[in-house]
Amino acid sequence: MSFKSDDLAALFAGPAREHVGFGQGVLLDFDPGTFANRVSYRGTVLRNISIISSLDSLSLQTGRSVLLMRWSPTSTGLSSYMIIGQPVAPGAGIGQEVLDAITEALTEQVISEAARDILNDAYTFNQLDGEFTRTGTGWGDLDGMGTGPAVSALITGRGRAVVEVGAELSHSYDTDTGISVSGLMGFSVAGATTMEPVETRAVTAVTQNIEISGNIDVAVSGSTTVSKSFIVDNLNAGDHVFAGSFMSINGESVTVTNPSIMVTAF
Repeated sequence: MSFKSDDLAALFAGPAREHVGFGQGVLLDFDPGTFANRVSYRGTVLRNISIISSLDSLSLQTGRSVLLMRWSPTSTGLSSYMIIGQPVAPGAGIGQEVLDAITEALTEQVISEAARDILNDAYTFNQLDGEFTRTGTGWGDLDGMGTGPAVSALITGRGRAVVEVGAELSHSYDTDTGISVSGLMGFSVAGATTMEPVETRAVTAVTQNIEISGNIDVAVSGSTTVSKSFIVDNLNAGDHVFAGSFMSINGESVTVTNPSIMVTAF
C-alpha cells in the first residue's frame, strides 16, 4: 500500500546545530594593557575580538599568526571570533623569546601605572569659589579671609615645582583723574622652603589708558580672567604649602573672583 505525499526528507533531517570552526589570521595591532587588537583574517580586518585570557596572552606579537576560533549560532548567519593563541615553532631560544615578550609587556604596564601614581601624587589644586576683594598695597590675604587658596605639596630631591595661579581680576581707569585701579595675584611658599610673593611671579589685569580730547570725565572698567604658570627652583626636599597672595597696586579695592592655585612637584 502506498500513499501520495510531498517530499518527506525534511522530516528525517537532523536538527540544526551550532557551528564551531578554527582558522588562522595575522595580528596587526595589540595593546597588552587593554587587549585592544586588529586581526587580518581572510581579507577582512577583525577589530577588538575576544582573547582567551591567560598570562601567555601578554606574549602576543604583532605581525605574526594567531589561531582563531569561530562560533556561528544556529540559523543566524553570524559568526563570533576569539583569539586562542599564537603558534610557536620549537627552536633554539624560543622559550626565552616568549618570556622576554611577557616580561616587556608586564614592565610597560607597571611603569605606566607607577607614572600615573606619581603624577597623581604630585598634582594638587585648590580654588576659592566666589567674589572677594583686596585693598592693601602690600602682599597679603583677601579682605576678611584667611590664607587661601592654598595647597600642600611634597617636594622631592630635585627641588622643582610648577605653580599656576589664576583668577578673574577687576580693573578700571578714570581718564579725568588718571587713577588706574588694578591688582596682582602671586603666591608664597612656606614649610621646608620659605619664599615671599614677588611681582615677577604674579598675574595682573590692567585697563589701557585712553586719551579723550576735551573736558570729559570717562571711567573705563572691566574684569579679566588671567592665569600663568611659573617654574620654581631651588626648593628644599620636604613638605611645603603654596598659598595665593594678593595686592592692590594703588590701594583701591580690587575685586578677585574664583582665585585658584595648582602645584605640580617634580
